[in-house]
Amino acid sequence: MIIDVKNKSKQKQGGDTTHSGYNVNGLSKITKWIRYTISPSVVNGVDTHIGVEHSRTNIATAVLHPAIENKLRPFEDAKAYEEHALKYAASQAEFLMEHNAKSRAKTKGQSGKEDLFRFIISCSDKETANLSTHEKVELLHDVGERILKRMSKSKDINFYYRADIHLKDGNPHLHMSVNHFDKDGNYHLFYVGKRYEGGLLDLFQDVKYECEKDYPFLEQMETKLRDQEISEKDKNLVDQLTSIESKFNDVNYNFTKVEQAIKAADIGIKFHRVNGICKDIFLLDNKNPERLVSYKKLPLPMKRLLEKQEFFNIKKSQHKVDLSAYLPFAMNTIRQNSHLNILELNKLLLQNGLKIYPNKSGAGAYSWSLYFIDQNEKLSLQKIGIETKSEELRSIFDCDISTINKLIEERIKLKRNDIIISAGSQKVRKSCTGSDYTPYSEFRYDQNETTEQFLNRMKLAHHSKKMLTNQIVQGASVISKFNSKEMFRRIDAHEYELLQSNASSVKTLIQEIVARGDNTIEFTGPANAKMQEALYIEAMLNGVTVKNYKPTLVVAEKLKDLQEAHYNITLKRNMEKIDAAIAAGSGKVTKLVHTRQLDRTIDSKPAYQAMLYALHRAPQPSLWAMPKDLKPLTSDDLEAIATRARADLQIERERLTELFNLAGFTLPASLVPYDTKLDVDPQPTQATTTPAPAKAQQDKPMDEAKKPPKQEANRNRIRPD
Repeated sequence: MIIDVKNKSKQKQGGDTTHSGYNVNGLSKITKWIRYTISPSVVNGVDTHIGVEHSRTNIATAVLHPAIENKLRPFEDAKAYEEHALKYAASQAEFLMEHNAKSRAKTKGQSGKEDLFRFIISCSDKETANLSTHEKVELLHDVGERILKRMSKSKDINFYYRADIHLKDGNPHLHMSVNHFDKDGNYHLFYVGKRYEGGLLDLFQDVKYECEKDYPFLEQMETKLRDQEISEKDKNLVDQLTSIESKFNDVNYNFTKVEQAIKAADIGIKFHRVNGICKDIFLLDNKNPERLVSYKKLPLPMKRLLEKQEFFNIKKSQHKVDLSAYLPFAMNTIRQNSHLNILELNKLLLQNGLKIYPNKSGAGAYSWSLYFIDQNEKLSLQKIGIETKSEELRSIFDCDISTINKLIEERIKLKRNDIIISAGSQKVRKSCTGSDYTPYSEFRYDQNETTEQFLNRMKLAHHSKKMLTNQIVQGASVISKFNSKEMFRRIDAHEYELLQSNASSVKTLIQEIVARGDNTIEFTGPANAKMQEALYIEAMLNGVTVKNYKPTLVVAEKLKDLQEAHYNITLKRNMEKIDAAIAAGSGKVTKLVHTRQLDRTIDSKPAYQAMLYALHRAPQPSLWAMPKDLKPLTSDDLEAIATRARADLQIERERLTELFNLAGFTLPASLVPYDTKLDVDPQPTQATTTPAPAKAQQDKPMDEAKKPPKQEANRNRIRPD
């Protein structure tokens, strides 16, 4: 059996539509897709869509399925059938589009753009050779409903769907079409992903694994795949882990107890992380450490147990507390008080320093998390086994929008009140909480401040999300919290050695350099292309110049794309501020922003670009203010701004000249009228640049120049100027 997401099916005769991909959007395309699945498709005199009368759907419309209509009142000819099929498909599509429109209206258009998601479930002729038509139909519908229940995360199917069966010889299959908006109006952007990434593909494989156990006549593809690395020598490990999982599942789970049980069984666990993300978990026999068994090949319950161990292992190292010890109380409290509303339930949970809060997704839907107040940590209820969409917990989690907003405001206020006023070099900024001001320390070292003192101060001053502040300091070294390895070491006041090439280590080192107040770095020691490329890109993105490195074309293009992305983010933020100010019509001055990284101005062009947009929308210079500490722009910068503004605003050259004059910006050469041009163009504004380093062999005696360069004892070093 195969469950295929990116399937392709074509109307080979009499059709003009090719169906590919897995999303169908818009009334017209949905109508065509449904019509295709319910209509005959004759190829070489054979109807490959035989069996459409066995299709199922929970979309109720006044028009009957054409196969059912044909049984009650036979059609005169094929044309009459097709006309009714089109009418039926249109009524189904109209229902879905109307439901989606209502769902989007609830969130003021903030929900996702996709309408219908589709995939196919198919069997081979060998698998279904001994089955009757009825048995084939029930098999396909059973698999489809199992998947929909998993997607609904409930015992019930919470999506509007169609399940259209085609009993084609040699390949009986079922087309599943699922609405992206569930019955409650929440949007779901179905993540397909790759194998072992937690997406729909993993869900499909888990369902296949279950079905292969329940239907032995199916080809055991998933079973063989999961068992292929578990040899007789390794089976003992799996059996012992199975025994442990049975004792510590659901409410009985406890990280410390599971860890002790695994050690007592003489089993080792090795977490494989890349850039802080767990990619694999290995079981190993401590008597033979070279034999590893990937958790990806284990049955689902054991996979979930090891994933919990990996998660709570990180949280224990961060908070020095086993958070899983709170789970039995939380899970029992929620399940035993399903008759309460969320506010009453939170009063009970607060006895142990816990609360439940909603998390608003970009699609307008809400998920729920358990918050550990003392640790300021959250954990998805879904992850600990609480089905928030189940029927028994409906009274708790079916909240009106006012209750949800109240809970979100309470969570934000709780988080802000945890901030402690700290000493050091500080700026002051307006706060949104009850107090008038909260301190804001610039991301810079104070004089004679150690790294540990600096990190402790930054954590208390709104900088807790920086990569550097999330690491551990041991003497002159910074240790990663993700893999417990040394990220970089400070050799002396003017030199660092990078010890890991992952993105977090590179970002952490550049943040350290910026925090020290350095503007320029140079590479010392033997070259390491991978590290130097990563350091160069991260340094340039944070306004640090690299003296002795010439990027390749690939690296230069990569940097250009990242800079363009930062530019677009800042420009979008400005345009949103401008649109909101015009809509409000308050007459207050709106201050535009430029691209800043780590309290350092990186790029002023987005602010210039936004000012032209603002004056085009509302030509009143008094309403708009440029940010301070702007970086000077060159003539080329102004030319680029003018070119983009003309394209984005769709205006002529004369209007663009007016906007430049209105903003008080220097006109680029291309906009200066011919009759006012000077004989000699004025000197362009000089941008702050670092002179190129001299060639290595210049100004050296000939004998000295011939000597080979001295090799450094340590590698991957950086020397800030």
